[in-house]
Amino acid sequence: MGAARADPALRSALERQTRKLLAALDAPVEAPQPGAWKSGTEAVGQRAAPDRLEALVARFQGDREDREGPVTMAGMPLDENADEVVRLIAACDLKARATSWRIRALLDGNATVGERNNLITEGGDNGIYLWMVTRNKEGELSRDPTNFERLESTYRVCALALAAWQRLPLSRAGEVLPLIAEAQGMIRVAAAQVGLQRPEDTAQAVYEWLRGQAAELRIYIHRHMRPNDPANPDLVYVLNERLARLLEPSSLRTVLESDDEAAMDGEDTGPADDELVEPDDDPVSVEVSRVAELLRGRTVAMFCGDRRPEQARALQESFELGELLWETTGEKFSAGDHDRIMNQPDLALVLVAIRWLSHSHTDNLPKLAAERGIPVVRLTGGYGVNRVAHEILEQAGDRLTALADPDL
Repeated sequence: MGAARADPALRSALERQTRKLLAALDAPVEAPQPGAWKSGTEAVGQRAAPDRLEALVARFQGDREDREGPVTMAGMPLDENADEVVRLIAACDLKARATSWRIRALLDGNATVGERNNLITEGGDNGIYLWMVTRNKEGELSRDPTNFERLESTYRVCALALAAWQRLPLSRAGEVLPLIAEAQGMIRVAAAQVGLQRPEDTAQAVYEWLRGQAAELRIYIHRHMRPNDPANPDLVYVLNERLARLLEPSSLRTVLESDDEAAMDGEDTGPADDELVEPDDDPVSVEVSRVAELLRGRTVAMFCGDRRPEQARALQESFELGELLWETTGEKFSAGDHDRIMNQPDLALVLVAIRWLSHSHTDNLPKLAAERGIPVVRLTGGYGVNRVAHEILEQAGDRLTALADPDL
């Protein structure tokens, strides 16, 4: 059992075999009929046990009472009884945060040893191996932060796709499972691009889970389930948009971090916008006041798809900015597109909301800022005032403090 907890792929295989054994005890295995459904994975030809059948019927009818609630990660070990999807989401979230640590370590050294040790401890408590922050036998990993930014975005989109599986009724499984398959395929490719020389274990665990679900539900997943059919991680923003469309009007709202805000992905327009900010009655955090002290009267640039006036006003007023330049971005980055913004004489900070931008933007915008000596903050979740303040202090607080008072 200890080995199964530490190895998601082994745990997935054992769970599947247990389901088969229980079904076999309940009814004889039926041989597949000629012309039966086939795929890259073998279909399972047995009847489900009565309790499993009742659960499936309940899900088809949209009964969500027995489903998991929002997934929370607060640095605490998961309950041993947590289901497999909860564990996979937790693994993707933790690896995204660990990858973010690696990015900051490569960019400007703003990544502490204590934070790294806390991540490794959290991974050990939950049986999640953080190969991207562990000095080990993985060999030489990439020194290019853009490769790790790509990897981080694939973990996050995979967590969102799995969360969509939790939220939608089983009658829509045929729509959700292919997106999860694409997400795990993106993780595999992105991990190889940073130099991982073995299969990425979380992607493998998601793949094993997908095989089990596809076989059980007799759903054929056409793409990204074979080694010769990789998924392109540069298209992660397209997958984010497809997930947002899939979830309308239900809106994906899954908590993936230790604060109370929703880390939700969506399109640039529509009702999803309301899910990306804190409710009106959320108290303003102490961090907001600290950011206001550091940026009062200064100019900040924000790159986050289409401009949203109400949220731009909330950020500008909360941080007491002289000006917030929320730049609308297109699908592709072109040299010179944002020089007008980057060359502002009083530009103190650049915010890059990576979930709403193409990789060409997330690769090049930080480079433009670095060339001008301007601090960069990557927003990986929503853009509510409290969340943005936390990310600013976490990623650029020390540098902004030094710039505000050079004598310190």
